[in-house]
Amino acid sequence: MTSIDRTAYPRFKRMITTRELAGSFTPSNEEIEWAQDMTLSDPHLLALTVWLKSYQRLGYFPKLDEVPQVVVEHVREALRLPADVVAEVDATRTAKRHREFVRTRLGVKYNAAKARILAEEAIRAAAQTKDNPADLINVALDMLIRQGCELPGYTTLDEATKTIRTQVNRGFFTATAARIGPAHRAGLERLMVVDPATRRSAFDALKAPPKAATLGRFRERLQYMLELDALGPTEVWLRGIPPGKVGHFAGEARVTDVADLSKMKDDAKRLTLLASLIHVLRTAARDEVTDMFCKRMAIIHRKGRDRLEDLREEHRAESERLLEVFGEVLAAAREASEPESLEGIDGAAGDEDGGRTVDVSAIGPPDGVADDKAEDPAVDVGPDGAGEEVAVRIGQAVLKALESGGGLEQLMAAHQAVAAFHGNNYLPLLEAFYRSHRAVLFTLVDAIELEATSAERGVLDALEFIRAVRHRRGEWIEETCVVNRGNEQVRVSIDINAFASEMWKRTLRDKRRPGMLARRHLEVCVFSHLAAELRSGDLAVAGSDSYASLHAPMMTWEECEAEVADFCEQAGIPADAKTLVAFCKEKLTETAAAVDAGYPANTDLRLEGGKPVLARRKGADRRPSAIILESAILERLPDRSLLDILARSAHLTGWHRHFGPASGSDPKIRDTLGRYVVTAFAYGGNLGPTEVARHMRGVSAHEIYTAGNKHADAGRIHKASADVINAFAKLDVARMWGDGRAAAVDGSQIETWENNLLAESSIRYGGFGGIAFRLISGHLHRPVLPLHPLRGLGGGVHPGLAAGQRVRRPARPDPCRYPRPEPACLRARGVARVRTAAEDTELARPELLPAGRHDEVRAHRRAVRRQRDRLGVDREALAGPAAGRDLHPGRPAVLGDAAATPGQPLASQSAVQGAEGARPRHPHDHAASLSVGAGAARPDRRDHQPDRAVPQLRPVPDDRWTADRPQRPGLPGAGGEVQ
Repeated sequence: MTSIDRTAYPRFKRMITTRELAGSFTPSNEEIEWAQDMTLSDPHLLALTVWLKSYQRLGYFPKLDEVPQVVVEHVREALRLPADVVAEVDATRTAKRHREFVRTRLGVKYNAAKARILAEEAIRAAAQTKDNPADLINVALDMLIRQGCELPGYTTLDEATKTIRTQVNRGFFTATAARIGPAHRAGLERLMVVDPATRRSAFDALKAPPKAATLGRFRERLQYMLELDALGPTEVWLRGIPPGKVGHFAGEARVTDVADLSKMKDDAKRLTLLASLIHVLRTAARDEVTDMFCKRMAIIHRKGRDRLEDLREEHRAESERLLEVFGEVLAAAREASEPESLEGIDGAAGDEDGGRTVDVSAIGPPDGVADDKAEDPAVDVGPDGAGEEVAVRIGQAVLKALESGGGLEQLMAAHQAVAAFHGNNYLPLLEAFYRSHRAVLFTLVDAIELEATSAERGVLDALEFIRAVRHRRGEWIEETCVVNRGNEQVRVSIDINAFASEMWKRTLRDKRRPGMLARRHLEVCVFSHLAAELRSGDLAVAGSDSYASLHAPMMTWEECEAEVADFCEQAGIPADAKTLVAFCKEKLTETAAAVDAGYPANTDLRLEGGKPVLARRKGADRRPSAIILESAILERLPDRSLLDILARSAHLTGWHRHFGPASGSDPKIRDTLGRYVVTAFAYGGNLGPTEVARHMRGVSAHEIYTAGNKHADAGRIHKASADVINAFAKLDVARMWGDGRAAAVDGSQIETWENNLLAESSIRYGGFGGIAFRLISGHLHRPVLPLHPLRGLGGGVHPGLAAGQRVRRPARPDPCRYPRPEPACLRARGVARVRTAAEDTELARPELLPAGRHDEVRAHRRAVRRQRDRLGVDREALAGPAAGRDLHPGRPAVLGDAAATPGQPLASQSAVQGAEGARPRHPHDHAASLSVGAGAARPDRRDHQPDRAVPQLRPVPDDRWTADRPQRPGLPGAGGEVQ
């Protein structure tokens, strides 16, 4: 049986807060009058009202003895009944009549057969793509509530889910096993053979994670991918099975060892699990080898740049000497051309040169250059040959300076050596570092299938060219060649103008060899552009995940057209094109007016060239009263151990319900709360199962290891973290920092072990590991997202959320304030850069803020600064002249760029400085990371760089975070929330 705690089946919580009692279980005056008219006694009145409020909250009628006493007492007080009145009914017929009263009032019809049919249809449809029993039960609940049906008992839904799930999976297992031939089936069975010497099987080796992207590891991982491909065509075996099912089967096989697989009596299920795991591993292997390829090409370019710097350093002394020689040549030429030095020209040169005579007439132009000066009639040497004498003297002086510098031959050789590395063209140096990678790179492009995601195929055509001529050994190769393919000759050609840069063209071509390309440099060029196109998404790897085509999972317009009307209705936007344009213009105009209205009171924001810039705030020392308050709070806080905190939080929030076997079944553990609490303590404290078991009685290292490695993964840990954050968000103390409707992104460098594919070094972060991004809401919640590589990430980045990850939103969301999450197929792969308003947004709005008001705004802001400095940072925030007039636009103001989703909220009115009723700015707040709304937004508590541009913000509706939780349907009259 699936635990009810793991589903969204409505039930009473262990602890019901006063706020929940007031919001969900307080009857209205109309409901009280209705209940009084329907009953004749106080116990029946109390019972009917309790059932009414319970049905509104749960969607079904619980037993009266199952209703928490705190709920009964709250309803009794609302009805003003004596304390000795008990909620009870005299007979079964009375209870049945009361339930009919409630159904009639709420417009619900009781039809158990119809509800069961609807639930079974919903479960069967969802079982084609989902496998977790809790998810299937949640789908059935959602269908029943949308149809207005009374919810059946939980055991009814659980039994239906178990039966239908088994039937659907049995069909998948049978179809997959029938497609696997005898040879491939024997190969899969050999994976489970355990080597007596190493006590390991080939199945265990398949699950080995990738290591650092060294050249040797690159070869090993590429061989690993080829071995996986040799096991069989898994895409053919699993044809017709949705990817969600394949992923679930693979996850179940991943946490299962060889002994458990061998114990499975169902051969079809075992083969399907193996095939699913191999299919997922093949996809991951393509991602891994492509990552390694891109990293190896980046390393080659980095070594080339380093080598260029080394050569520049080596030739620095020679460059300085050549400059000195050139300076001597200029000085000699200038001295020889001065008029006063013309006297004694005949004897001076000979005497100083020891009688040696230099034949200047023998000095001619360089090879291949015509002596234009000798034939140019415009060159006037004078009637008496004075110009010729000056030229002779200058030539003698220059030759003397060159001779003293080492001679023409030596200077020319030095110049060629130094000039070869002028500029930043390090590309000719890459070939030396590419040689060791050549064989493995060609093996890679032979093993994977590349496809273009656009009409541009320049790099793919170039790759086909170098693959066709890979066996050539000449240094130069023609742009058009004839190669042998089987028994026929094929002409292949390459056009480097279609993709190569100018620097690469200068490296590949030689004027003395027209139509020829440097073969080795050409291979480096093509592989470099291949890595760049893979990272940008212009090229895709067939059968991969991270490098798959972005267009493949997208819906066609024919598929979208049928959903447009429903989408527009849910989003609250017009479906007609002209009406939608007018609607968006109106919203943008209102938003711009609200932003401009709040600008005068925001002294931290200034416009420089039409772009917003936030000024850095200087924090003050902590006040003595704050230190005293902190000490008093610490004295009153009880000391609790980490285990005590984990156990209490698990009991109150139920975060441990997310952990369990990969099959979706309930864990066969007697005390699940205690086991998972100890496991969280062992791994969260970085102690490990062995160390914890050594110092704790009643638990073994194997039990902790099993719970940590077979019952938990990153996704489940994230869901458990979301439960704790959601519970904290309900506390009043959480609202002391903000309203939680806006969020920013922060990244922290996390140290990891070096020998893995993710870990990299970074100068900015000063460590070796990955980046963990935290989505920081106004409540200072920081849920940690999966790690990302360090290289290439700047400060303004945010991770692309997983396809199933959602943010909790109210039951009736405002589509302008709470935009729906974008589909995974439309989201950029990996990490997308957050666009800032300073990059592409001009906030100068002449039509909303006339030019005459700029002086008024500046004068007002100067007055605010002077008044604030005079009063000090501990005084109340000041309201400007325009505060009472334009600072209440009716909704939170926004500031975003042209590409941002309209209506992203920044700050509530209670958190606006400069508005009536605003809270004062804390003296320790440094810089406002949130933008201006109707006044200055509440500042962020993190340190920020000065003159930082305003970032685009992402909304966090309803103050809470969730991550792929089972959907809890909203109930009629309950005002519930949809996660």
